[in-house]
Amino acid sequence: MKTIEYNHSNNWLDKLLNSWPFCIDTECIYPLIRGGVCRNESIWHAWVSRDAGTSLYYNGVIFVRLMLPFWIGIHIRPTSKHYLQVGLGFKLNGRFGAIFRIQTDDSAEHGAHGPNYGQGKGYECGTK
Repeated sequence: MKTIEYNHSNNWLDKLLNSWPFCIDTECIYPLIRGGVCRNESIWHAWVSRDAGTSLYYNGVIFVRLMLPFWIGIHIRPTSKHYLQVGLGFKLNGRFGAIFRIQTDDSAEHGAHGPNYGQGKGYECGTK
């Protein structure tokens, strides 16, 4: 399945990013590893998984994801309020992306294209 996105006001940019080689079939995405350190009900723990999961990033102090054909994504939370997410390569939906964002939980909850509910806040475990 190929996922098409329309995120930019420049129609030519979406057309480019929705075409091969910038957008590939989701069946071509192979998760290698994802893991992080987060808190669940005041208990800290480290976790690692090989499945794709449901979100590109997960909350906590740190989160790392590696996928093929190429994706590296890192989430770092230096304070309980602010966090940094960087990523480069083919996202879970098969579209090529370059991500660099510094956010707060409030700005992430509002979302870029609509609200994002149920995300982990502070250092708590959860999707981001």
